[in-house]
Amino acid sequence: MPTAPLRRLLKGKSMNRVQARWHKGAFATLCIVFVLLFVIPLGVVAAPVQLLEFNAPNEMAEKPDVSLPGLAIPDALTGGTSLPLEIEPNGTSATATPIGATSTRIKGTVFPAADVDFYSFTAAAGDRIYAATQTLSDASASGDSTLQLLASDGSTLIEEDANDGTFNASSSSIAGVLIPTAGTYYLRVTHNLATGTIRPYFLNFTQQSAAPTPEVEPNQTQATATPLPASGHVSGTVSAVSPGESDFYSINLAAGDTVYLSLDMNPERDAAVWNGRLGFGLFGNAPANQILLANDANTGATASNPNSEAFFFTVKDAGTYFVYVDSIVAAGVGATATYNLSVSVLPAPTPVGACTTYTSTNVPQTIPTGPGSVSSTLTIPGNPRIADLNVELNLDHTFMQDIDAHLISPAGNDNGLFTDIGAATVGGPQTSMNLVFDDEAGLPPAFTLSASFHVQPELAYRLSWFDGEDAGGTWTLQLRDDATGDGGTLNSWSITVCEPPPPPSCPAGTASTTVYSTDFESGAAGFTHSGAADEWELGLPTFVPITTCNSGTNCWKTDLDNTYDASSSQDLLSPNINLAGLQPPVLVRWSQRYHVESRNFDGYSVTAQEVGGANPVRLFEWLDATMNNTVGNPAVTIAESAGWAQFTRQVDSLAGTNAELLFRLTSDTTVQLAGAAIDDVSVTACRALSADLSITKTDGVTTAVPGGNVTYTITGSNAGPDPVTGATIADTFPASLTCTWTCVGAGGGTCTAAGSGNISDTVNLPTGGSVTYTASCAINASATGTLVNTATVSSSITDPTPGNNSATDTDTLTPQADLSITKTDGVTSVVAGGSTIYTITASNAGPSNAPGSTVADTFPASLTCTWTCVGAGGGTCTPAGAGNISDVVNLPAGGSTTFTATCNISAAATGSIVNTATVAAAAGVTDTNPANNSATDTDTVLPPGVLGVNPTSIDFGTIAIGATSAAQTVTLSNTGGSPLQVTALSAAAAPFALSGGTCGAVPFSIGVGLSCTLDYTFSPTVSGPASQNLTVTSSVGNGAFSLTGTGGIGIIGVLSATVDFGSLVVGSSSQLALTILNTGTGPLQVTAISTPSAPFAEVPGGTCGAVPFGLAAGANCTVLYSFSPVAPGLFSEVITITSDVGTATATLSGEGLRGAVAPVDLDVLSNWSSLLLMMMLGMAALVAMRRHY
Repeated sequence: MPTAPLRRLLKGKSMNRVQARWHKGAFATLCIVFVLLFVIPLGVVAAPVQLLEFNAPNEMAEKPDVSLPGLAIPDALTGGTSLPLEIEPNGTSATATPIGATSTRIKGTVFPAADVDFYSFTAAAGDRIYAATQTLSDASASGDSTLQLLASDGSTLIEEDANDGTFNASSSSIAGVLIPTAGTYYLRVTHNLATGTIRPYFLNFTQQSAAPTPEVEPNQTQATATPLPASGHVSGTVSAVSPGESDFYSINLAAGDTVYLSLDMNPERDAAVWNGRLGFGLFGNAPANQILLANDANTGATASNPNSEAFFFTVKDAGTYFVYVDSIVAAGVGATATYNLSVSVLPAPTPVGACTTYTSTNVPQTIPTGPGSVSSTLTIPGNPRIADLNVELNLDHTFMQDIDAHLISPAGNDNGLFTDIGAATVGGPQTSMNLVFDDEAGLPPAFTLSASFHVQPELAYRLSWFDGEDAGGTWTLQLRDDATGDGGTLNSWSITVCEPPPPPSCPAGTASTTVYSTDFESGAAGFTHSGAADEWELGLPTFVPITTCNSGTNCWKTDLDNTYDASSSQDLLSPNINLAGLQPPVLVRWSQRYHVESRNFDGYSVTAQEVGGANPVRLFEWLDATMNNTVGNPAVTIAESAGWAQFTRQVDSLAGTNAELLFRLTSDTTVQLAGAAIDDVSVTACRALSADLSITKTDGVTTAVPGGNVTYTITGSNAGPDPVTGATIADTFPASLTCTWTCVGAGGGTCTAAGSGNISDTVNLPTGGSVTYTASCAINASATGTLVNTATVSSSITDPTPGNNSATDTDTLTPQADLSITKTDGVTSVVAGGSTIYTITASNAGPSNAPGSTVADTFPASLTCTWTCVGAGGGTCTPAGAGNISDVVNLPAGGSTTFTATCNISAAATGSIVNTATVAAAAGVTDTNPANNSATDTDTVLPPGVLGVNPTSIDFGTIAIGATSAAQTVTLSNTGGSPLQVTALSAAAAPFALSGGTCGAVPFSIGVGLSCTLDYTFSPTVSGPASQNLTVTSSVGNGAFSLTGTGGIGIIGVLSATVDFGSLVVGSSSQLALTILNTGTGPLQVTAISTPSAPFAEVPGGTCGAVPFGLAAGANCTVLYSFSPVAPGLFSEVITITSDVGTATATLSGEGLRGAVAPVDLDVLSNWSSLLLMMMLGMAALVAMRRHY
């Protein structure tokens, strides 16, 4: 139980400063004893590292809770926190709050008394679970939690802990529990007493799936620290008590990171029990050398209730930090003192809105040696609304626990930041404070140093008391030094304001509507009040610290000019708020200011509920400590307060109901404060949007021409009451239209500026706005009947008048076409008995198609006709016919049909032939120009021409093969009365050929009395006669002529195959002629005659002449040869005559005879004799040489 002075302090009374100073002195003495007992002996671990144990605060007693049990409080933890929150109701495993991560930190409350909180998570076999509660900031000052790990059935206990935590000593820690099988498991958090509450607790949770990594020895100093693996899961052994043994682990952290350290001192869950310490560092004055320790007594440890330690901390600066494990208790230390260590890191919470830091320029400020105080200000521009507020403070002081700090907002809320924290040694080494005060930090102040890290305010204070305020204006930091002899300097300070996010928006198709709103300036606005000692009053408050309304001069307060009464239960109830037919989100907004005693004793809450109390939703619950703070020297009691603050809460479960708001204050028998004040209440919800959309459409005409154009004007409008975003205007044009369109908006309406084809446009139509489309459409030329076009406007919003959401324009189609026809045979005269060809073309110049039109041509009796027809541009007709034309054709706009009529003219025809063709549109199609619907062709009839052929035969005679005769001429003439047309001429075939003439290429015409020539040649390639009959085909009849000739070939020969010169005396000469003959029918050409050798020779005098030479058929010539023997004997030689038709040979022969015998000179050897003699001499020599060897 707390001492009586402490009880008075908690109830707003104060000890005198002599007593306070005595307590500080006593605490300083205890710190010195602690240093002598623990710090100095440990100095050998890794000098100059120092170890600091947790400095536990005093605790307040707690009275039984008097709040309404069983109410769901989904947003009891107000204040803009971005930490995960428990979700009530979660009192059973079936309603457990899911743990959404393998490493997390959840803020919850055990409230009201006997509250139970379940949390669920899924784990695999072999996972290890680390969980702990941090209850040091519990406003009830109890923090006595019980933490249980339950099996998948939600009831079987796997492990529990009631007091292994250090922050507070009655907090809970379980570490390294091995999951037996895969499944869903539960954590259960309760107060150790059925009547107790914890306001709040922070549940730290880590699920380790990776096996722990063994420590790496040596690691007894920070220089040899084992780096933590990514999992943060390690194992080790403490083999001796400190300072003989300690384990360091290093980890790199970012600014604002929060660490959760959990030490499992019996991973095996066996009989080996030892008691270790868990530390984190380094912190303190430069050089920072302090390791902060968690060292619970861990009494009663067994295999089923193993020892563990838990440590939570938020760092201020990025850098390398150290985790420390040791033991100072010898029992159990040694080889069996094993541990698993889990270190998890949570980054700084993501703010719920934009955050801005504002830094004071009103520094430095000297902190007096005391007693005294100093203030510093900073100004925040504008009016940012506070969802979360942090304060950073940097100061020096030679006795840190002399300082009490308060922060005063522009609204006048004077609230404590801290009282007597930090070092308690006068002039000691810890003289610096470099802290960030942050409701979401890992711990409140827990050690006798204050640099550099984040801390939660102490349990008596909450930064969340500023939440909801308008931050704009001047803020004041006031520091009170409540003792003499020590002073310091405020170096710097700043405030970080995080603003709330925008409220949730209404879903598509709905709009926010204000169901209820009042500022109470006109009166009670339907609010009523009742209850025990009820003092709710409407007016302007005058009792400090609540002396204003949020707006104006009228608001509700529990007694405008005094405190609320003792033993009260007073309700302020709104009128009925009808939410029927409305949808979520349902938002309740109100402004409040309050000054209330601890929730241990007095209560204040705001509840939304159905009329009569069903389905209550707690919007606000006062959960904190008494809002009085006695500080300074001389002591002054400051009435702390919160507000005016604007609150917004979501109560979707009340959508569709008849609801009310209940503001309730309760009090016990002692200590009454200013109470609560309420102003500016509103409730909004979402109603289904309603907009009277309409559309009009017209082209301004009632008839339209296929192939023409129409222009539609389409206007979509919104008569309200709600604007429409994303409406659709659609117009699926008839298939017969091809459209392009533009659009302009008016009155804020917006649409797509232009497009083509069908309209399907997303438009915005504010109330009174419109969009107008101008659609220019070409009508298909084939369109018939009526043109019906409908445009529509639609949206997801309810339309109270749907009948005007479509508009139709109807036009009667009246086809119009300009049909025309042309006819010609290309001549002005024709020949009786001949023919002519008419080309008849019917066309449609549009604009409409003309199906079923008729093309007609009744031919004159003198003509006998057949015809064909082809279409173009889509025109169609009968492909062919004979006789008169009377054809039903289709003539689309731009199309045509062309008839080709081939007509024979009667031989008896005379005078002129007049022929007319017509085209006519079918019924229902108007021809806009009937004047061009007929065409006539007129020809004069002439007598026929007469074809003459002269001569009718040509004989080329005999022509040598390979030669070409001279050209001979055939004359074609016209002796009739009209030109004729030669349409065909038999082609001359080899050896005959057409070589020229004046007639030209077939076909050709021969005018009256005119003629032309054909020249032919004969080029035989074989011997013998050749002939060909040729025909001349003309428009007036045929003619014929023949070609004949003979091919001749030469034959080479000689008159005598032997030219014999007989016998001639050597030395004499004789001449004979060789006759060469051509015995063939054609000429030949002698190309070569071989040259004889001696004693033969060719001599001049023959008739053949020089080679080459020709011989006509039957001709001959001679070549003269001589024979002049120079030796006796017979001589002969073959002469070869070569020609273009072959060869012939003749032999020259003759004999040489000796004359009288001449004397022989024996002494002179002939050549042959000399040769014989030499051979004989050589043989004799060879015989002689062989004998010798």
